Amino acid sequence: MNNHMIVLSSKFLHEIKEFQYDSHGKIDCDPNYKKEVINDIGEILAGQSVTAAQLNNLFEREKDNPQKALFYKPCNILESHKIEFIRKPYIDPDNLLVLGQFYFHPRLQVTPPPPMLQINDDGTINASYEDEPFFLEMIDKITKKDLVEYFYSKMNATPQAATLNRDIGAFEHMLRFWDVDFILYLIDEAFAVSFDNGRPMPKSPLDIQHFEEEALAVYEARKNTCYEEGLDRVLPRAIS
Repeated sequence: MNNHMIVLSSKFLHEIKEFQYDSHGKIDCDPNYKKEVINDIGEILAGQSVTAAQLNNLFEREKDNPQKALFYKPCNILESHKIEFIRKPYIDPDNLLVLGQFYFHPRLQVTPPPPMLQINDDGTINASYEDEPFFLEMIDKITKKDLVEYFYSKMNATPQAATLNRDIGAFEHMLRFWDVDFILYLIDEAFAVSFDNGRPMPKSPLDIQHFEEEALAVYEARKNTCYEEGLDRVLPRAIS
């Protein structure tokens, strides 16, 4: 649902409200209003009485309406068509992601699978990426337990029931200072730097806190690279 919210909010803001994209492909409007629109769409989709495809079609129909400026939020379009809809909270208290926000760590992203190359009998090559357009989307959910599992995956191990609550508590503590995106880089760099320098590997999630400087350097480099390549925003698949 997260990616549908991003696609639909961008479409509403651009085609109905006529806000323009900035030089880097992001809608240029007041962030508080953008959040209102995203929240409105999220509650409508969570109600499951109106689908993303239906909203998309309504926006398409209304984009040439000379009175479209009267639509303050997407729900106003539904109301103008006398379409009944149900609202429901869409925020999952266990989900560490902020819906509508872009994240840089690959664990939080969804992209096409690596291209497959096929060599034909005549020597020509077919690549799978020619059949599927590139997209860059966010996963829908990650929890503190997922962070624990990601930490132990670096040791090819699985969390132990006896220490699971302790490990979740460690990430709860860290989430007071860093978001989930940066914590994933902390995990990566804690193990990478320890391995490269022959230091003992982290044994507990709390051990990764000592690698903030190294994680920050990688995180900032990743953000800069994504910005330069235009990969610092969601590039969604079409709503069908």
